[in-house]
Amino acid sequence: MNNIGNCFNETILSQISIIHASLNKQTLKLEKPYILSFGTVTEITSLRVKLLTSDYKALIAEVVPLYGYVPESEKQIITYLKDKIGKITGMNLYEARKEIKKDIKNKPFSTTAILTAIDHYIIPWKKPDVDSVDFVIPCSTRNIPELDETINDTLNKNRTIKIKLCGKLDEDIYGLSSLKKHNGINKTCIRLDANQAYEYREACELFSWLDDLETNNIDYVEQPLRVNLWKEHGNLINRYKTRIMLDESIIDIEDLVKAKSINCQLVKLKLFKQGGIRELLELTETANKYNMLVVMGNGVSSEIGNGTEIYLHNKYKKYYYGASEANGFLKVIK
Repeated sequence: MNNIGNCFNETILSQISIIHASLNKQTLKLEKPYILSFGTVTEITSLRVKLLTSDYKALIAEVVPLYGYVPESEKQIITYLKDKIGKITGMNLYEARKEIKKDIKNKPFSTTAILTAIDHYIIPWKKPDVDSVDFVIPCSTRNIPELDETINDTLNKNRTIKIKLCGKLDEDIYGLSSLKKHNGINKTCIRLDANQAYEYREACELFSWLDDLETNNIDYVEQPLRVNLWKEHGNLINRYKTRIMLDESIIDIEDLVKAKSINCQLVKLKLFKQGGIRELLELTETANKYNMLVVMGNGVSSEIGNGTEIYLHNKYKKYYYGASEANGFLKVIK
């Protein structure tokens, strides 16, 4: 996967213009509530950008606002997209990409739908192939009955469970303590996701508790602290045995460099915060060069976003780690 971004031929992109651009909003209900540390999601809003090119190809991509995960609200994202689709109409794909790319760092979600739509000129969108990839199974320490049901359903099936933490130390430890009552739980791979919910002192207590487990099949804890707490994350990484994966902290290559400097072993990438397909692949390549494991996929998305992530996960499978997290579309009511 050397120079993976080379498939995005700038000469080709510069020869194709955008003759029409539109924004469509769709509200999709979830089959059951998705519990996160910062709120519970019962429906998602898919903001879909459609570009019509001068050779009459229709390119579509989405972004699903998730305020709390990132500071961009749905209103802010819509305002940005409406403004930018007006500006890029008439531009060629190369110029339009250059116009939007400069905003990735400050507006990672807002830029995604346009950049990904442009990139679909090179890598066409494909419907998710459910049978082609293993997905994580989501649950939460805030819902012990669901947690128990999920574990019982997946025992001895070589599946990966992703448990959302709530950020309240006692509540999370109580929920995780219930794991040991399940026979065969040690054969299950468990990922924990805090979504920035912990303060540093409480995080130390959690990691100390995890390190003291007699049999610890916790693969890693995802993003325990807020995004800019690099020093504190580094302290946790270098002090405790339980691994950390950074998610919200990782937007661009500069962030990968910071993650490497604190000995971070795992990073999470997804379309909605990296920019477009090109940035996602370039960051994948860089992380691999840094000997970091890359987990990929979005748990809050429709088949528009997840379809692309699943395709990339399959195409470059050996460069991604473990089960796919591109399972948001599976939560949507059909």
